[in-house]
Order: sequence, then C-alpha cells, then structure tokens
Amino acid sequence: MLRGSFAHNIELVHPESESEYVIHTDDSARDVGGVLMQEDKARKLRSISTTSRVLNSTEQRYYTCEHELLAIVHSLQKFRIYVYGRKIKLYTDSKKLTFFNRCVITSNLVARWQLAIHQYDIEICHIKGGNIVLADILSRYPSELSVVKTRDLSRPGTIMVHAIDLKFDYSVCKDLQNLGKL
Repeated sequence: MLRGSFAHNIELVHPESESEYVIHTDDSARDVGGVLMQEDKARKLRSISTTSRVLNSTEQRYYTCEHELLAIVHSLQKFRIYVYGRKIKLYTDSKKLTFFNRCVITSNLVARWQLAIHQYDIEICHIKGGNIVLADILSRYPSELSVVKTRDLSRPGTIMVHAIDLKFDYSVCKDLQNLGKL
C-alpha cells in the first residue's frame, strides 16, 4: 500500500551538473533500497533516481551491518552513471558505517565491498532512521506479499514492479487517429 502510493507520487528530476549528489540507503530483512538526490536552488532535496531489490536467501542471513553495506554497494552500482567521479554524501541509519574506513575487514565479502566503495569520493554520514523515509519505503517489501512470494521474487530474471499511473490522456489518441484519416 505505502510502496504503491510512493510509486504514484514520486517526482523525479534531471540531475544538475554543478550540484553535489546525496544518496540515502536503507535495508530490511528482505530488501535493500536507495534514493539518489540533489539539492535544488531552494536547498530542497529532489529525487533523481531510486533503486531497490529483494535479497536472495543467502543475503537474508547476513548480519545487519552487512545488509547496510549491501544497500550502499547496490545503490552505488545502480547510480554509477551519475556519481562516478563526483563528490557524494551518503546517509545511512547505521552509525557503525560512519567509521567504515577504520573498520577491520571481517570477511572476503566485506573486503570486496570496501574496495568497491573506495572507488567513489564518498562521505558516509549517520542520519536517524525516521529521516530517510524514501529509502525506507523502498527497502520494505509490500505488505500484500507473503514470505513465499517474496522469496520467488529473488529468483534470477524476476523483477518486482508496482503500478505507476502515467496520467495518459486518451483524447490525444483520438485526435491522432482523426489526424491520420486526413
């Protein structure tokens, strides 16, 4: 319900080349999500792009900190065409990740993610969980899906799509048909 409402009401804007990028990321037990934004001239954050995905069964067993790292890596990969070579401020609700550069590497997976993140000019900042609403919405699976249906979404080649009302004016089609008859 909330995710569907989000899909109907989100306003995406084109990026401005001179503005710094801001990414908000969040995770849940089954999903990760992120939102790429920039401040406009009125100093209001505007969404440029969003991403989310369902975790596979192995990823669902990761520790919370690893889920947060996966959300960051996933978002950076999806937004790479916008942010590579640019200054990025990344906000997460995991305070532990603000010390990411000083962390001890605990596994090969974390080491690979650390290398992937270090490709970017990134500053990781902590933000209260209630203040990253858009990323939080994207990282929650739809309430109407059961655990089994959510697991089915993580199969290769499967994507989750919500209805988006494009507000198409069908009277234009009739005008075009009439124009074609002339």
